[in-house]
Amino acid sequence: GVLKLSAQMPPLGANDSDTVRLQVRDGASWKTIREEKIHREARVAAFRVASWDDNRDTPYRLAYTLRQRDGGGIEHYWTGTVRRDPVEQETLTVADVSCNVHAIFPNAPLVQSMTKLNPDFIAFVGDQFYESTAGYGVQRDPLDKAMLDYLRKWYFHGWTWRDLTRDRPSISLPDDHDVYQGNLWGEGGEGRKTTQEAGGYDMPAAWVNVVHRTQTAHHPDPYDPAPAKRGTLNYYGPLTYGRVSFAILADRQFKSGPEGKVPPTGDRGDHVKDPNFDPKTADVPGLVLLGSKQEQFVREWVLDWRGADMKAAISQTIFTAMATTHGGNHEILMADYDANGWSQTPRNRALREIRKAFAVHLAGDQHLPAVVQYGIDTHRDGPVAFAGPAVNVGYPRWWEPTKTGRNKSSGNPDLTGDFLDHFGSPLTVLAVKNGPYDPPRAALESVNAKTSGLGLVRFNKTKRSITFECWPYSADVTKPGTQMPTWPVTVSQLDNYARKPAAHLPTLTISGVRNPVVQVFEEKSGELVYALRLNGQTFRPHVFATGRYTI
Repeated sequence: GVLKLSAQMPPLGANDSDTVRLQVRDGASWKTIREEKIHREARVAAFRVASWDDNRDTPYRLAYTLRQRDGGGIEHYWTGTVRRDPVEQETLTVADVSCNVHAIFPNAPLVQSMTKLNPDFIAFVGDQFYESTAGYGVQRDPLDKAMLDYLRKWYFHGWTWRDLTRDRPSISLPDDHDVYQGNLWGEGGEGRKTTQEAGGYDMPAAWVNVVHRTQTAHHPDPYDPAPAKRGTLNYYGPLTYGRVSFAILADRQFKSGPEGKVPPTGDRGDHVKDPNFDPKTADVPGLVLLGSKQEQFVREWVLDWRGADMKAAISQTIFTAMATTHGGNHEILMADYDANGWSQTPRNRALREIRKAFAVHLAGDQHLPAVVQYGIDTHRDGPVAFAGPAVNVGYPRWWEPTKTGRNKSSGNPDLTGDFLDHFGSPLTVLAVKNGPYDPPRAALESVNAKTSGLGLVRFNKTKRSITFECWPYSADVTKPGTQMPTWPVTVSQLDNYARKPAAHLPTLTISGVRNPVVQVFEEKSGELVYALRLNGQTFRPHVFATGRYTI
């Protein structure tokens, strides 16, 4: 019932109009319902319309009057449709998009493929561009010129996807390259003081906030409206669409930097090459992944099932350390602190909460398309996660478990199955695709060979199933058998908390309400065991320890 929309503008002159109008069709004419000022630095006009009628498709247009030297003005429009909330659809489709180095801008084949798939919702989960996008490198100062330099790259994202985002909702999560860093440990918005690996943002908070405004101003209102450190804007919070509830997470913004906190690694503070590395030594007290306030949001989101049948978390990267081989020189790493398998204690704490909602996890970042199931205490006791393929792979990674020594004892040379990740956590690989070591040099052939492509997730609310789909860059998505090997993968909603029960409570038979929400609490501690909207009227709750429970 709330519409959020942002209109991205170009730089304008001091005497140009500083407002944009949001208009909707009113019979044969257009009616202005809001007028918003263009943010001086981000060049974006952000609209928020409460009490929006989400039961029908609504044609809209954004109107801007470009002033002329003679005192007149020329009207410019951008039109689209705000689609009705697809609550009645059996399946909600979500595109998982990340990591676009724009090697073959404007990526027309991939955009055409996504148009054919016609997703209901697009999750741009990070690295909407890279420092190399648009040529000329990056300009970090002076501040005003650095902001324009950022916009020049951000516009490449808009030009690529605007014909899809004009008529369907999307979110955009800033990742490390979006803020001009190779890796990012945001330390809650803090500025960088020493090395990148010690944590903090390289760029000033005002510049970072331009990134956050342009990419997230149209997101639902943030859970925490108060800024983080240095005044850095927050954007994490809940989104409900098509009866699927999403937790938008900022896993990069709050994560601790490793250098100075974990045992020394050698010449680079985030890469561990020592074959005798003990992952337990890296799980030191006081480390942060999501941060206390964001963890509080997750706990509240798990309990809140208003308007939702299923749940999913969305963040920049998956919560495991899977890639074994990195970069064009095929470097074997024993551990990579950039991966969100570290740090283990806050990672496990976050996953223990997310699984209580039987939620899947959607992300990108890895340049290694994979479907995995997290383990916390044992294999398959955590959520299922999808690391979607990069749009254009620049920096390649591979999953070669026999090379790190971490999994040799399993005796399983295959790429799928039960393993341990680099930080000792159980990891089950359900699907994965490695590229060749020596891809062809031609741009399109190289992008295809390096496992670039398109990811899609289908939430079937009738069957309560989730299907992950993954196509190579140039695949014909309309033909069967064209997805990457080992895809598609379908899991049940209940698979996202597949921990073995210790016992079952009496069967519930519920009348007077359709598909009720059941919450199970430990009576003594008051802690939530899990919350679930039923697919029917009967349910026999399972529990994981003997004791007394409140339903």
